[in-house]
This record gives sequence, structure tokens and C-alpha cells, in this order.
Amino acid sequence: MKTYNINPVISLQITADISLAGGLNILYLGTTLQKKLNFSLFGLPDSNQKFKGDVMGFGCNFGVLVDLTKDLSIGTSYRNRIKVDIDGSLTNNLQSPLLSGSFPNKNGKVELTLPAQFHFGVFYKGLDPFTFEIAMRWEDWSSYKELKLYMEQSVVGYNKLITPKNWKYTYSFNIGVKYKINETIAFLAGYLYSGNPVPDSTFEPSIPDANTHLLTAGILVKKKDFNFDISYAYQKLQNRKKNNAIDDNPFDGFNANYSANGTYKSDIHMIGLSLTYKF
Repeated sequence: MKTYNINPVISLQITADISLAGGLNILYLGTTLQKKLNFSLFGLPDSNQKFKGDVMGFGCNFGVLVDLTKDLSIGTSYRNRIKVDIDGSLTNNLQSPLLSGSFPNKNGKVELTLPAQFHFGVFYKGLDPFTFEIAMRWEDWSSYKELKLYMEQSVVGYNKLITPKNWKYTYSFNIGVKYKINETIAFLAGYLYSGNPVPDSTFEPSIPDANTHLLTAGILVKKKDFNFDISYAYQKLQNRKKNNAIDDNPFDGFNANYSANGTYKSDIHMIGLSLTYKF
């Protein structure tokens, strides 16, 4: 899933110590869902099925920043849920021509609700040349109860595929520090711990999420009105075991229960670059 979010924001200085902000989220979302169709029951090779679609969605966000002292600030922000109906096409790359009549290509729709988010952070700069930030984030992934794919034409008697998800809300906590070498260069480092929203009962390989630890390091370079940042992050996900009967459609008889059960191990390396111009 790829998303592009345009977020125009208006901020207002209420007092010398309090600022408010609000904005509109204009979301473009494109998604591709792919799976294997298991026809071993009929002595036929597996086939590929793919749904591809896109949609525009809209939401809002707002926040508040309070300077408690000249060195200590707190801030909160909230982003609401965005519900979208993704229209697209469902294609079947069948390995046997005997199946073409039962599995035609067709249009379809996927329902998806992106979660609400709440952030809270504390910023402290009273130990020059160090500055510190601690923060937490809450994400309401309980909005993702099931993945629904509706088809305009039925396949082997079914016009919808519903995969249970039953995800739950999650929390993450992070701490960051910046060490200012001079007016031009600063070093940054941080750590984040995040819970995962996927319960054991619906854990499956398409999104092998797990509780995660994230370590980051970076450098900030200022030159007149330009800021240049480069950063590296290493994310280690705790091992997860799948031991359930998740199947996108347990009534079709084509996908065996308990498929893909096993242990999942993941880690991620990330590099970030940013260029900021202030005017």
C-alpha cells in the first residue's frame, strides 16, 4: 500500500506560551493485494490472484503546543480515522484453462479504515548543548476488524472475501537527544519501542508485525536558511509464531487451514535524507 498525504495546516499563537494548529488531510491511497489460489485438491497447479485499486480520502488533524518554561514545552496532536472504499480490478493469472470460466477477471472494492492517532511529547533544552525529547503515540488499529473484498461478479458462488483481522490499539514510546557541536552541526540519536496491533489469532505472513525496537542516529547541518539531515535507523522485530487457521475464505475449499504456520523473524535498515528551506 502506498499513500501520499497532503496536509495544509493553519497555526495560531493564542498567547506567548500557547499555540494551536489544525489542518486537512488529503490522502491518495493505492494498493495491491496478491495471493495464491491453491488448486492442489483438483490436481492442478497454484494460480495467482491480484487486486489493484486506488482512492482519495479526507481527514483532519489538530494540535496544541504549550511552553511551560523557557526550557520546557509539551505538545499533543490528534489525527482522525480515514475510511475509504478502494475501487479496482481483480485479475486471476490461472495456470489451467479449465478454471477460466469459474474465475473470471472482474471489478471489485476493498473497504479500509486507517486508524486514528494521538501523540504526546515533552521537550527540554535546559542542559545546553543537549536537548531532549520524550514522546508517546497511541494508534487505534482496532478500526481494522476485517479485510473485505467485494466483487461485482461471484466466484464459485461467492461475491465477497472477508478475512478476519481483529487488530487492537497500540502504544509506542520514544526518547531522543540532540548534541549541538556548533551553530552549523548537531548529532542526533534516539530509541523507540512499539507494540504491535496484530493478535496471535489473526497473525499471518502478509503483515508479519511484532513488538519492535528501533535505534536511530543522524547528523543535522545548518547553512543559512537551509537544513540538511541524514539519518540511519535499525529496527528489530521480535520473533513471532503463527499457529492459527487464518484463511481469506475458509468456505471456498481452495486454501488449506493452518497454512504458513511457523516462526517469523524480521529486521529493517532505513536511511533518511531531508532538505529544509526556511523563509
